[in-house]
Amino acid sequence: MTLYKKHVLGNKVRLKGIRVFSQSTETLFCDMKYIFVVIVVLIVSCKDYQKQNAGVDEFYTIHLEQSLKREQALLVSDIADSVEYIILETPRDIIISGIRQVVPFKEYLFVLARGYVYQFLRNGQFVRQIGSQGRGPGEYVTPTKVVINSPNNEIVIGGISQLLFYTMDGIFLRSEIFPTGEFAISDSLIWVAYSPTVWHEYQAIAFTLNRDTVSYIRNEAFGKARVSGGYLTIMSFLLTSFYFYNGSAFFKGFEDNDTIWKLSGSNAKPHAHINMGRYKLPLEYMPGTQAYIQHGENFLGIPLFFETDDYFFFMTQNRRLYENNFLAFNKKNGIGFIIKDEKGLGITDNILGGPHIKPLWSTEKYIISVYEGVDLLEDIELGNFSPILAFQKQLSTVTENTNQLIILCHKKR
Repeated sequence: MTLYKKHVLGNKVRLKGIRVFSQSTETLFCDMKYIFVVIVVLIVSCKDYQKQNAGVDEFYTIHLEQSLKREQALLVSDIADSVEYIILETPRDIIISGIRQVVPFKEYLFVLARGYVYQFLRNGQFVRQIGSQGRGPGEYVTPTKVVINSPNNEIVIGGISQLLFYTMDGIFLRSEIFPTGEFAISDSLIWVAYSPTVWHEYQAIAFTLNRDTVSYIRNEAFGKARVSGGYLTIMSFLLTSFYFYNGSAFFKGFEDNDTIWKLSGSNAKPHAHINMGRYKLPLEYMPGTQAYIQHGENFLGIPLFFETDDYFFFMTQNRRLYENNFLAFNKKNGIGFIIKDEKGLGITDNILGGPHIKPLWSTEKYIISVYEGVDLLEDIELGNFSPILAFQKQLSTVTENTNQLIILCHKKR
């Protein structure tokens, strides 16, 4: 008979066959007793292994070249229970287009567009403009990001070298000098993203509000090339260096960073890696160099990245031609693909029968996108989609002067 002896190597379990020859009943009994003991040990060991690895985060690798070779349809019903189009109502002197960010919080929507930050109710009713352009107290030159500091119930707007804090009623509280642009607030710390140039030692730094440095993520490109020129970035207006998922903050960085980090207070650990293969821009091809001018269109940046329970969603952008693809990576089967069906690029809306949805941002509750009102009218006229009756009634209120619409896909519960 063959018995199995357990050997534990790290977290791996290996079984080694042992050949036992016996003719007597006593020896057979001993063999069976040994088997029983081995089985018990295996069960206990498995339970110990499960206990030790409970809550251990899985690490993902996304192969970009393989993902770009696949095209696959993704239905809205695969990721969401319902879809909601919100028409933004504004005073006549305010036009909402070119939306760079949408932040739902409680009963509000905060929208960053055209160099201003606006506050709406969830139904699209205009509430107020937050702050204004300028260089005085409570004013910003170019707002780059809106973050809600939920423990303090504050609106935080990133400007040029400063953070501005407001109440939910739009009252200016204070400003803090910070090297901002892209930032996130995690466990009372402010993580700031840096453009990945060869001259900067860090990709991201965590500060306290007193500007004390408590942690950082190193920049692997630092000091590795001697080149002149600009930045290793295409600065997409949809750039998302940070995102939130399942109660935690994550750092993606600028377009050429290929590692996603999970942030927990001052700690950062790798969560996923995007293997960009031949599409990764070499250091010597920085914008401004002759090599970039000649070959820049052969490389891609990834300015947009977030995740849900089942998928990573991200956007690739051509370095010079500004051609975009929206992709998904299935966490369960490890397959990435361009989100596309026979009618075009984006998630197929099989709930409202509306146009394809291109995922731009994510929160705990929503996957968010936007759509121009005039484009909706054109799509209707061309018969590019077949809206259900209830959606048809809502679309009847859309005109050429309608502000950019916000699309909220309510995630599956």
